Amino acid sequence: MLFFYILVSTFAFSKAVLSYGRHRILHPAALLMIVVNELFTLLLLTLNMSIGHIFELNETSIDFLQLSRARQYRYTLGSRQSRLKNILFRRKITKEEARIGLLNSQRYVSVEHPDAHNVRVVLPVPETVHPYDKGYLENALDWFRNRKFTTSQEIVAYEYEMLSPQFRSWVLQQVRAGEGRIFGSTPLTPVVV
Repeated sequence: MLFFYILVSTFAFSKAVLSYGRHRILHPAALLMIVVNELFTLLLLTLNMSIGHIFELNETSIDFLQLSRARQYRYTLGSRQSRLKNILFRRKITKEEARIGLLNSQRYVSVEHPDAHNVRVVLPVPETVHPYDKGYLENALDWFRNRKFTTSQEIVAYEYEMLSPQFRSWVLQQVRAGEGRIFGSTPLTPVVV
């Protein structure tokens, strides 16, 4: 807002700014002020857009970085670069490193099985599923709510409330369909209860 004020006030006094000495040209200081003002305006605009993205999906910056890194690994695995591109623009990671990185950037959720007692299921969460996305307005309000917890049960209840209803229903649907693995079992143990 300050930068907008500076820009408007600069052009409001443009007659004084334009009469620099005997010539009617733009004063060099005013020109520099406009350029710096626009650079800072672009900087703040990108910052506000990233905050808007956080409110849109209710992600932390760590989640955002993890998902963008996974996209980079997937791109590296799927790209076929010619020799000229390899000489001019060397890849920073090899395909094997990208495969390992893609496996390590996979998100998982551990949930209690709805039908079996004391059984936990581990589900991989795809990149398109956002666990905390409850809508733009609710996400924005959730960031500014003042919460004071006095017992551990309140913290557990809040952690359950943080998850969106769409994500909870997706998890229930995946567990009932037999997706995921039983926690602590070998990788070959499917969910059968």
